[in-house]
Amino acid sequence: MLNSKSEPRQVNPHPQKSHPAKSGQGKSESVQPVSEKPPVKQRLRRWLPLIGVLVVLLVTLLYLDVFGLKAAFFSKQEMDPITQVRAPADFIESRLAEAKAAALFEQVPEPARGTLDLFVQEGSLYVVEDGVMEAFVNPSAESGETAGDLKLAFSFEESAPDQLNFLIGHADAPEYDMMRTAQIRRIQGSAGKTYTVVRLFFDETGMPPVAQVEDLSFEVLRNTSFELPKVIKAVLADGSETNIPIQWSPRVIDTSENGVRGSIGTIEGYEGEVTLTLIISDQVASNDGAPALGPPTGSIVPGAEAAQLPGQATVSEPAQVPKPETAPALTPIPDPAPAPKPEAKPAPKPAPKPAPVTIQSLRSVEASVRQGEGYTMPTTVVAVMSDKTTKKVAVTWNPSVLDTYSAGTKTSTGTVSGTTAKAALTLTVSKSALAAPGVAVSKVSGMDANVRVTGRAGATVLFNGYGVGTIGSSGVLTVVGVNVDTLQSVKLTMDGWDPSPAVTTFVLY
Repeated sequence: MLNSKSEPRQVNPHPQKSHPAKSGQGKSESVQPVSEKPPVKQRLRRWLPLIGVLVVLLVTLLYLDVFGLKAAFFSKQEMDPITQVRAPADFIESRLAEAKAAALFEQVPEPARGTLDLFVQEGSLYVVEDGVMEAFVNPSAESGETAGDLKLAFSFEESAPDQLNFLIGHADAPEYDMMRTAQIRRIQGSAGKTYTVVRLFFDETGMPPVAQVEDLSFEVLRNTSFELPKVIKAVLADGSETNIPIQWSPRVIDTSENGVRGSIGTIEGYEGEVTLTLIISDQVASNDGAPALGPPTGSIVPGAEAAQLPGQATVSEPAQVPKPETAPALTPIPDPAPAPKPEAKPAPKPAPKPAPVTIQSLRSVEASVRQGEGYTMPTTVVAVMSDKTTKKVAVTWNPSVLDTYSAGTKTSTGTVSGTTAKAALTLTVSKSALAAPGVAVSKVSGMDANVRVTGRAGATVLFNGYGVGTIGSSGVLTVVGVNVDTLQSVKLTMDGWDPSPAVTTFVLY
């Protein structure tokens, strides 16, 4: 019999899967045990090191802003305003560094091929290149987002006409304004003025060339310092005007003596010259010193104290009725004398007209070369002008070629168009030794050989100190039937030259 109280059932920690008995079998097959999955905490604990490595890697990438991840994790407000200002500033500075010339405008000009325009419109930076207009996209911003709320201005100073300044900033955060400078050879615009648009040219032919520049004339007092202008107004080929840099020679003008001085200015890319005339004198046109005119003065005749002169103020007293029989007779007051006319001051003498600048003299040229060396005659000489300045002028020489074949002093006379002054050229040719000859030996038969000597044409060839022939115009002398065992040295001699070094080593040919 079975006990009515059932015993507590023991649970197998490794349960077995039961399978239905196969047909035809009287008993069920045994089931293999299945392993249990580890707990969740245990599985997480295995992944913790890998998760920590990934977090550190992600923080590093964000800090270094690799692949633009910072923009993907932060909003635009977190990037503003310094990021919006720095990226456009770097872009503008890089394009200015590539430019050869720049033109400044207050309004956006018509697009032109071969140029690049930079300006801010509605708070965004725009780039117009080859006539195609695009908005600048901040690489640190969200995808496709432009840099907005910007302000931009361009300018340059007269003291630095080749340095273009630009101010870029955020409209709502002036504390982030950035001022940067770029070196550009030619800037078209007015110094000290602010512009909103810059057009960049990337080749020398982009900007219109200088077509015309007017000469300058000034008047100063003696011993007054005078500073030559660093920029000058020029008319370009397209009819526009601009200020461009100019270089002067001489750079300083002496004002210690009365007279007319001058300086010659040159402009890069402009073939003409600009003349500055400075008139130095002690005279200054002035109207000071004329006598001051005041109201005329009169006099009172004795016995007429009560009379009043025109223009004089008096204090009235209570009127008294005089008796007719005792009223004193009044002597009439004479008319006041007319005011003296001021002496006429002689009109200042007009400043003398500047005398034309002419060539006063030509500086001499001296040079020296060694005998046999070539010499090229100079194409210009230095002319001393009537205003004490100097300039280079073209010269024609007679004779046009000087012989350096012989030693000695050679001279030539130069003439310059527009003056009777002459230039003198003195060339000193120092005596030189002949160059060592080249000696090659060809064995013919027995001890006899052909010896080929190369050197200066006209030189005499010496074998062991004895002359064997003269080098022809081809520069080669061949001597046949020479006993090479007795040939010890070969050298050259020539009138007007020192002998060449002796050659004792020969080559075969």
